[in-house]
Amino acid sequence: MLNTILFANLLLAHLVGDFLLQSNALCESKERKHHKSAFMYVHALIIALLSWVAIGNYQLWGYAVIIGVTHLMIDIAKSYVKTQTLVWFVGDQILHIFVLLIVSYFIGNGWGQFAWIPQKYALILPAFLSAVIICTKPANIFIKMILTRYEIDLPKAKDKELKNAGALIGNLERLLSLVLIIAGQFGAVGFIITAKSILRFRDYERAKTEYVLAGTLLSFGIAIICGCIIKWLI
Repeated sequence: MLNTILFANLLLAHLVGDFLLQSNALCESKERKHHKSAFMYVHALIIALLSWVAIGNYQLWGYAVIIGVTHLMIDIAKSYVKTQTLVWFVGDQILHIFVLLIVSYFIGNGWGQFAWIPQKYALILPAFLSAVIICTKPANIFIKMILTRYEIDLPKAKDKELKNAGALIGNLERLLSLVLIIAGQFGAVGFIITAKSILRFRDYERAKTEYVLAGTLLSFGIAIICGCIIKWLI
């Protein structure tokens, strides 16, 4: 039987290791050197250790090893893909999450390290933290790849500062929207979208307008989905 609390903890550990503890430079090193990259193995070890902590029952260290080894195999295979597209990014994450589901299923309800925590909160806390992480770096990567996939982008290199500012604004608006949705303030989210539209659409250049509009819809879409899931769990 699938242990949803354990899965939520393993998912949080995965997001921390795969996004918060992995910089763009280290990712590029993995893609360039493939299996010869030292960080490829360090990263897998970090994932295994975080998973071991998330499992809680330290006698079940074998499952953490399985997660770390499969993560390494998936990352090595992905590193040989010449163009890292949206399909490969999503597929990579689906494979990692599938492994976590399998491990959570085989451990089952025998796992009870945090049984003293009320089940409602034991599930909501890691789920909320996972949603917060998803609304930052993973969302930025996802949105960037979608915009690239459909060739919606700012045409000039001088717009790098605008992209960086857009990523920061996107993080803030998603986190704020996530909190408002959990609080049941859907109307306030609509107000934020309207306010952003007024501030950002004063420039009538088509490329910038398409970039901002597409990015905004994707950004709020991710936040709304994450918020609705957490609200449903609550």
